[in-house]
Amino acid sequence: MSSNAVTQSDTAQPEQVIMFTPPSQEVMDKLGKDFVGHWESVPGTKWLGCIPLKVDYKRNVYAPTGDEDVYLFESEADVTCCFCNKMHQTTTGRSSGGSSFEEIGQDEESLLQLSGRMVDHTRDDAGSHLVTHQVDGVDHDGLLASRQDTYRFSNTGDATMTSTTTKPYAFKLECKKVSRVPKPLSDRFLQKKEQQAKDLQNSVQMMSDADIDAAVRFCDDVLSAPSLVLLPPTLEKGPLTFGNIFWKHRTVTYPVARIETPDTPALIMKIEIPSKGVWDASIVTASGACVARSSMKAPTKFCKPPSQSALVEWGCKRYGVVGVGAQSQFESEQRCGTVPGQAIFAKGPTQDVVFFEDLNSKRNDLKVAGCKSMAFGCFYLGIPCAIYYGLQADGEPYEALFKTFGGTKIGGFKIEKHRECCVSPDDSLPKTEAVVHFGSMTAEQRRLALVVIMQGAALAAHPKGGGGGGDGGGGGGG
Repeated sequence: MSSNAVTQSDTAQPEQVIMFTPPSQEVMDKLGKDFVGHWESVPGTKWLGCIPLKVDYKRNVYAPTGDEDVYLFESEADVTCCFCNKMHQTTTGRSSGGSSFEEIGQDEESLLQLSGRMVDHTRDDAGSHLVTHQVDGVDHDGLLASRQDTYRFSNTGDATMTSTTTKPYAFKLECKKVSRVPKPLSDRFLQKKEQQAKDLQNSVQMMSDADIDAAVRFCDDVLSAPSLVLLPPTLEKGPLTFGNIFWKHRTVTYPVARIETPDTPALIMKIEIPSKGVWDASIVTASGACVARSSMKAPTKFCKPPSQSALVEWGCKRYGVVGVGAQSQFESEQRCGTVPGQAIFAKGPTQDVVFFEDLNSKRNDLKVAGCKSMAFGCFYLGIPCAIYYGLQADGEPYEALFKTFGGTKIGGFKIEKHRECCVSPDDSLPKTEAVVHFGSMTAEQRRLALVVIMQGAALAAHPKGGGGGGDGGGGGGG
């Protein structure tokens, strides 16, 4: 890494923040033009562990039009796995002069949501520019993804790119710019692009642009407060149906209010759960205007496992992805004896949020003591001690944290009274008020925080250990 890139570590936070001094505007203008053109992968068999892959990757980068310094790009990849299983994956994105970019999946079921930023720029002995981008987010299947793209721009006009993926799987792809002018991509790519435009048009026909903008502005105004109150949610169950005799349709209504007017909801999270692990969730204003929504869908293929992630729309436009993962994925250091659980994460256009129970709380200490008494005590002594510690834990507040993917704490969540011991396993929704503290969150992270709380409420509305993985304090992944 060049001398321009300095790593600064805050001793109070586990996240490593890369302080990068960008090149001059003259150099950035040249680099932006160097990205423009048609890129293709270097032929050859790639390996994902012991699995052979044949990847035919193509990308077009278009120069800005008008006064905006925005470069648009689109890509497609034909992937052949084990010589027979073929996939066609497409993406679109936009870049700000090569310094940062956003990329989303274009396929109907794709959950890909990535953002990248320049973290290093230097020149080698031959005078070539070496540019490194750090890319993070979720992949097409909704799994946490991380990679580094290193570009080399020579003085003769040649350009190469090496993409090294570390999450969710280790993988390396090499590409080369073969033309300074973008080339047409395949007919399949164009068909998917046209379908995406039609789907977007259909989604915005339900409300006028003015109504959508007004609802979004109102929601952002509510979220701009330092803290918000979540009133106790209600859970309604419908009758058993012939097609689903073991499940009653569930409806969760979760009101959100300002601190100064706690009895008057400003926003409402509405969740419809027609079957286990499947739901439609939305954030609406008190007047009924929809601001955001996400849907957890059943697998479309018999052999495909249920997805743990879902797309998020905000203002009737694709905004990001929300999903569930293991808390250990986001906690670099864990206290001995703690019981990590689920974490709920959301990735927006440029930023991210992860939400999970605070393992350093007194409540968690008591829960750990109960688990130890069960593990090391005899049957007659262990169970009474576990129940005792469980009841003591219920007397302490339920506390959860909002962090970035890198581990920086940015906010908090607290329920003064939330029983988990000796209660019905039918759901784990809170029965009392909760308070959300936005801390140092940006406007984008505040939106994502509300989305992860809504996802947590959908999970908590399921029976513990049921199809939705219901657990955690009505928003937590504890």
